[in-house]
Amino acid sequence: MTATTPCPQVDATRAGQDAGVNLWRDQSWKKRASVVAAGSALVLLGGCGLGYAVTDVPEPSAFSTKQALQLLYADGSPMARFGTNRVLVPLSKVSPAAQHAVLAAEDRDFYSEPGISPKGIARAMFSNVKGGGVEQGGSTITQQYAKNAFLTQERTFSRKIKEVFIALKMSRTVSKDQILEDYLNTIYFGRGAFGIEAAASTYFGPAVHASQLTPAQAAVLASSIRSPAGYDPERHPQRAKDRWDYVLNGMVKKGWLTQEQRAAAKYPKVAGRRASTSLAGDLDYVRDQVVADLEKHGFAEDTIAAGGLVVTTTIEKRAQDAARQEIQDALPKGKKPDAPVGALVAVQPGTGRVIAYYGGATAGGLDFADSSQGVEPGSSMKPYVLATALENGKHLSDRYDGHSPQD
Repeated sequence: MTATTPCPQVDATRAGQDAGVNLWRDQSWKKRASVVAAGSALVLLGGCGLGYAVTDVPEPSAFSTKQALQLLYADGSPMARFGTNRVLVPLSKVSPAAQHAVLAAEDRDFYSEPGISPKGIARAMFSNVKGGGVEQGGSTITQQYAKNAFLTQERTFSRKIKEVFIALKMSRTVSKDQILEDYLNTIYFGRGAFGIEAAASTYFGPAVHASQLTPAQAAVLASSIRSPAGYDPERHPQRAKDRWDYVLNGMVKKGWLTQEQRAAAKYPKVAGRRASTSLAGDLDYVRDQVVADLEKHGFAEDTIAAGGLVVTTTIEKRAQDAARQEIQDALPKGKKPDAPVGALVAVQPGTGRVIAYYGGATAGGLDFADSSQGVEPGSSMKPYVLATALENGKHLSDRYDGHSPQD
């Protein structure tokens, strides 16, 4: 018998494989991680390049198709429409203070960045992955405009990626001034106001235009962008003031406001919500309750104001008309400073459906949902109980056990 020997070529191949494995194992974990990271980075860069190449900047159409909130009576008949409040103005008609305040609030590096903030995106991605959803945006002004003008409001990673690519392309094809102008004309400032011009008159009176906004006034508007409902000066005065301070301090840091001007700045007088948004007489109060319910169910304020929502209420037209007529007949005619006001709410027993809700003909009436104006209806029965007691021989000095229950 002759002894067989292994094939030298096979041995050499196996030896090379073993050597390669040993060499890989001998490398530190940091070096191995860097190799993996480099490979992943190349793949990521390739994907980003492809995504950028195939992404086109669409025509801005979303902001021009925003629709009013429609309210319907219980039978489906129309009650009222509350339209979108927006007036377009060129950037030259926006005061420098207003431009700087918005930049200080939302994107202080707007004119020097490439349309996105890598740090902001990384921070947002970390928070979103940690939280298991898309909650934080890390958005620049360019990204915000891309989302509002071209994309839906859904919170998905795919939408966020599209937003980044569109923002990058916009920064190369559209001037910064044009992006800022479009942003200022479309962003939501709360109280139904879209755009800086509408916001100026909504918060500071019909005679105030965007071109006239002072640093203090502009900071109020800029503060509301982050959360129009959350930073409303009337609903959350302290939170709004803190955000106002942040904006003005940011303007100082960027050299847009001097220390002397900052020290002299006082929080301006802001118009009341109802004074600036009363749109439909007594139905204004119904609208307020619809909005409050929608907010409780997670609808964003800008979606409520201009998302084209159609809401069927429990209000019955005959009952609402009757409530209006009864209050008007019961009150004295003519307007006097000390004239009484009236309100009426009708609730269907068994279901709790509000079939009539009348707080007044115009602003300044009674809103049953307003804790500052709420009236306990039980007290209105006390005079009748007292009168009945006196008619039955009782005296004002009589005392009775007030513990419940009593027969």
